[in-house]
Amino acid sequence: MKTCLNCGNKLIGKQKKYCSHNCACNYWTKTNYSYYQKNKEKMREYMRKYYKIWRRKNPDKFRETLRRYRQKHPEKFAIYQKNKKDKSNLRIDIINILGNKCMKCNSTDNLEIHHLTYPVTKINDLIILCKKCHIDTHNKKFNI
Repeated sequence: MKTCLNCGNKLIGKQKKYCSHNCACNYWTKTNYSYYQKNKEKMREYMRKYYKIWRRKNPDKFRETLRRYRQKHPEKFAIYQKNKKDKSNLRIDIINILGNKCMKCNSTDNLEIHHLTYPVTKINDLIILCKKCHIDTHNKKFNI
Protein backbone atom coordinates (compact mmCIF):
# COMPACT_ATOMS: atom_id res chain seq x y z
CA MET A 1 0.00 0.00 0.00
CA LYS A 2 1.39 3.39 -1.05
CA THR A 3 1.23 6.40 1.27
CA CYS A 4 1.54 10.16 0.75
CA LEU A 5 5.14 11.36 1.15
CA ASN A 6 3.95 14.44 3.07
CA CYS A 7 1.18 13.34 5.43
CA GLY A 8 1.27 9.53 5.28
CA ASN A 9 -2.37 9.11 4.14
CA LYS A 10 -3.26 6.22 1.86
CA LEU A 11 -3.02 7.01 -1.87
CA ILE A 12 -6.17 6.39 -3.90
CA GLY A 13 -6.60 5.74 -7.64
CA LYS A 14 -4.02 7.44 -9.88
CA GLN A 15 -2.23 9.22 -7.03
CA LYS A 16 1.45 8.29 -7.16
CA LYS A 17 3.29 10.25 -4.48
CA TYR A 18 0.93 12.72 -2.79
CA CYS A 19 -2.72 12.62 -1.74
CA SER A 20 -3.37 16.23 -2.86
CA HIS A 21 -1.81 19.20 -4.61
CA ASN A 22 -1.51 20.89 -1.22
CA CYS A 23 0.54 17.97 0.15
CA ALA A 24 2.80 18.07 -2.92
CA CYS A 25 3.46 21.80 -2.41
CA ASN A 26 4.08 21.39 1.32
CA TYR A 27 6.47 18.50 0.76
CA TRP A 28 8.36 20.36 -1.97
CA THR A 29 8.69 23.44 0.26
CA LYS A 30 9.96 21.36 3.21
CA THR A 31 12.49 19.36 1.20
CA ASN A 32 13.70 22.30 -0.92
CA TYR A 33 13.51 25.01 1.71
CA SER A 34 16.91 26.60 0.94
CA TYR A 35 16.11 26.71 -2.79
CA TYR A 36 12.70 28.15 -1.96
CA GLN A 37 14.24 30.90 0.20
CA LYS A 38 16.80 31.86 -2.45
CA ASN A 39 14.27 31.96 -5.30
CA LYS A 40 11.14 33.12 -3.48
CA GLU A 41 10.83 36.39 -5.40
CA LYS A 42 11.49 34.71 -8.75
CA MET A 43 8.78 32.13 -7.99
CA ARG A 44 6.32 34.85 -6.97
CA GLU A 45 7.00 36.73 -10.21
CA TYR A 46 6.41 33.53 -12.19
CA MET A 47 3.08 33.00 -10.39
CA ARG A 48 2.04 36.62 -11.07
CA LYS A 49 2.71 36.16 -14.78
CA TYR A 50 0.92 32.79 -14.82
CA TYR A 51 -2.09 34.29 -13.03
CA LYS A 52 -2.20 37.25 -15.42
CA ILE A 53 -2.27 34.89 -18.43
CA TRP A 54 -4.88 32.69 -16.73
CA ARG A 55 -7.12 35.73 -16.11
CA ARG A 56 -7.01 36.64 -19.81
CA LYS A 57 -7.73 33.08 -20.95
CA ASN A 58 -10.51 32.48 -18.40
CA PRO A 59 -12.41 35.77 -17.93
CA ASP A 60 -15.63 34.06 -16.78
CA LYS A 61 -13.85 31.93 -14.17
CA PHE A 62 -11.90 35.01 -13.03
CA ARG A 63 -15.10 37.06 -12.58
CA GLU A 64 -16.71 34.21 -10.66
CA THR A 65 -13.64 33.81 -8.42
CA LEU A 66 -13.57 37.54 -7.78
CA ARG A 67 -17.31 37.58 -7.01
CA ARG A 68 -16.90 34.77 -4.46
CA TYR A 69 -13.91 36.53 -2.88
CA ARG A 70 -15.91 39.75 -2.53
CA GLN A 71 -18.78 37.85 -0.91
CA LYS A 72 -16.43 36.10 1.50
CA HIS A 73 -14.48 39.28 2.42
CA PRO A 74 -16.87 42.26 2.15
CA GLU A 75 -14.82 44.30 4.63
CA LYS A 76 -11.76 44.22 2.35
CA PHE A 77 -13.78 45.28 -0.67
CA ALA A 78 -15.30 48.21 1.26
CA ILE A 79 -11.80 49.43 2.16
CA TYR A 80 -10.75 49.10 -1.50
CA GLN A 81 -13.71 51.20 -2.66
CA LYS A 82 -12.94 53.88 -0.05
CA ASN A 83 -9.27 54.02 -1.06
CA LYS A 84 -10.26 54.22 -4.72
CA LYS A 85 -12.37 57.34 -4.03
CA ASP A 86 -9.59 58.92 -1.95
CA LYS A 87 -7.01 58.24 -4.70
CA SER A 88 -9.29 59.76 -7.32
CA ASN A 89 -9.57 63.01 -5.33
CA LEU A 90 -5.82 63.00 -4.68
CA ARG A 91 -5.15 62.49 -8.40
CA ILE A 92 -7.25 65.54 -9.31
CA ASP A 93 -5.45 67.63 -6.67
CA ILE A 94 -2.00 66.57 -7.92
CA ILE A 95 -2.91 67.35 -11.54
CA ASN A 96 -4.11 70.79 -10.48
CA ILE A 97 -0.93 71.44 -8.45
CA LEU A 98 1.50 70.29 -11.16
CA GLY A 99 -0.42 71.91 -14.02
CA ASN A 100 -3.15 70.67 -16.29
CA LYS A 101 -0.92 69.58 -19.18
CA CYS A 102 1.46 66.82 -20.21
CA MET A 103 5.05 67.62 -19.26
CA LYS A 104 6.31 66.12 -22.57
CA CYS A 105 3.93 67.25 -25.31
CA ASN A 106 1.77 69.89 -23.49
CA SER A 107 -1.44 67.98 -24.29
CA THR A 108 -4.40 68.48 -21.94
CA ASP A 109 -6.25 65.25 -22.87
CA ASN A 110 -6.12 61.90 -21.01
CA LEU A 111 -3.72 63.04 -18.28
CA GLU A 112 -2.10 60.45 -16.02
CA ILE A 113 0.33 60.61 -13.11
CA HIS A 114 3.72 58.96 -13.58
CA HIS A 115 5.80 57.94 -10.53
CA LEU A 116 9.52 58.64 -10.93
CA THR A 117 10.35 56.73 -7.74
CA TYR A 118 8.60 54.17 -5.55
CA PRO A 119 7.39 54.75 -2.92
CA VAL A 120 6.52 58.38 -3.56
CA THR A 121 7.79 60.50 -0.67
CA LYS A 122 7.30 63.98 -2.12
CA ILE A 123 5.40 65.65 -4.93
CA ASN A 124 8.64 66.09 -6.91
CA ASP A 125 8.59 62.30 -7.45
CA LEU A 126 5.51 62.68 -9.68
CA ILE A 127 5.02 64.09 -13.16
CA ILE A 128 1.95 64.53 -15.36
CA LEU A 129 1.90 62.78 -18.74
CA CYS A 130 -0.79 62.19 -21.33
CA LYS A 131 -1.71 58.56 -21.96
CA LYS A 132 0.45 58.28 -25.12
CA CYS A 133 3.57 59.75 -23.46
CA HIS A 134 2.99 57.59 -20.37
CA ILE A 135 2.90 54.44 -22.50
CA ASP A 136 6.01 55.57 -24.40
CA THR A 137 7.79 56.22 -21.10
CA HIS A 138 7.07 52.69 -19.84
CA ASN A 139 8.11 51.27 -23.20
CA LYS A 140 11.40 53.22 -22.85
CA LYS A 141 10.90 55.18 -26.09
CA PHE A 142 12.21 58.26 -24.34
CA ASN A 143 13.77 59.02 -20.99
CA ILE A 144 12.51 61.50 -18.45
